Formats: sequence, structure tokens, C-alpha cells
Amino acid sequence: MPKYFAPKPCKHCPWKRSSKVGGGDIPNFSLSLMRNLASTAKGGAVHDRDQFRKIFACHDSKEGSECACAGYVARDGLHNLNVRLLAIQNDVDLTSIIREAEKHELYDSFEEMLSDYEAANY
Repeated sequence: MPKYFAPKPCKHCPWKRSSKVGGGDIPNFSLSLMRNLASTAKGGAVHDRDQFRKIFACHDSKEGSECACAGYVARDGLHNLNVRLLAIQNDVDLTSIIREAEKHELYDSFEEMLSDYEAANY
């Protein structure tokens, strides 16, 4: 069975505040790629929150068989209708993923995370 969701944040998950800000410990990190992931995050306006968006993939997943990042699922994923549909279609318990992710101190939002990573790269 394909793996659709990372069960917990990986060692250097960008959503974990313990990861090196700036992406220095994230394999193949690219600030421009991170900026492109903004389309996976909920917007600030109420009408922007629950929408069909691309899914923020775990950087440890292999290209072509990506799985959703657990940190993303915990912070932004529930506002992505694609995440919720994928979980329902594949009988995935998002609660357990969120519980595992929240064992770590996570960024509260994509915007906050991106801001720290951008500041560290200037």
C-alpha cells in the first residue's frame, strides 16, 4: 500500500522549530522551493481557509511517491480539502499524525515558518 502521509515529523522537518532555521540541516533545501509551497497553506482570510490546494510533501519522501508532511498536516493540512479527502479515501487517522507532530514545538503557520527561513538566508 502506498504511503500517503508521514506518520510523524521527520528528523529535520521544516515545521519543527528545532530544525536549523534557514534549512541548513534539510537535505536538498531550497528557499525558492519553500516559497512555492505557500500555495499549500491556508490564507489569512476566513474564506481562504478550507480549499482544495496542493499538499505540502515531506522532504524525506521520494520524488514520484511523495507523502504529506506530518508537521504540515498538524498546522495547515486540515484546512486543505485534498488532505481530508485523501485521508478518508485511504482510511488514514489524521488525529494520530497530529498527536505525533504536536510532541514537537511546531511553527504556528506557514507564513511564520517562511519568515524565519527567509530571515536566516539573508
